Amino acid sequence: MPMTLRCEPFLSLPEITACCEVARWLYGPEEVWPYLRLEELRDPSQPPAARLEHLLAWLRGRAVHQPDPQALRRPQAWRAPGEVLWQGSGHAAELALCLWSAAPLVGLPRGRLAFGTCGDRMAVWAEWPELGLRGEPAAGPPRGAYQARFHVWPPLRVQMLGERNAA
Repeated sequence: MPMTLRCEPFLSLPEITACCEVARWLYGPEEVWPYLRLEELRDPSQPPAARLEHLLAWLRGRAVHQPDPQALRRPQAWRAPGEVLWQGSGHAAELALCLWSAAPLVGLPRGRLAFGTCGDRMAVWAEWPELGLRGEPAAGPPRGAYQARFHVWPPLRVQMLGERNAA
């Protein structure tokens, strides 16, 4: 039986809409490209999981997580991936946008950005369901199950999971 979850306690519909619009607007591999060195571009013959782990390590070494519990409620203040990498820090959503934007540069598919919860905390991560992969640059090992509430794909697709959560 699927788990029943509601979006309302997580974010309001206008907040979800704003997060989706800003995430789609900020997605940009061209923002990340200037910060990757050739040695950071993994050999496409490497398995996707190894490329993702390498990308997560690169991002965590390049930009420090600055916790901001209200960031999801203020997407208009999110910075583009290039600015986050230039300044060397970002909140969870900004770091997830950096990871999502960088993925195609290392041979991963475009994937999608997921907003939801992990255990008892709000979380934002990039995921590649066709590969069974996800990466949350702002956190270490998960302390609970990931439950997506909505997904964003570039350039114009959004899936709100609402009452049913199939993630």
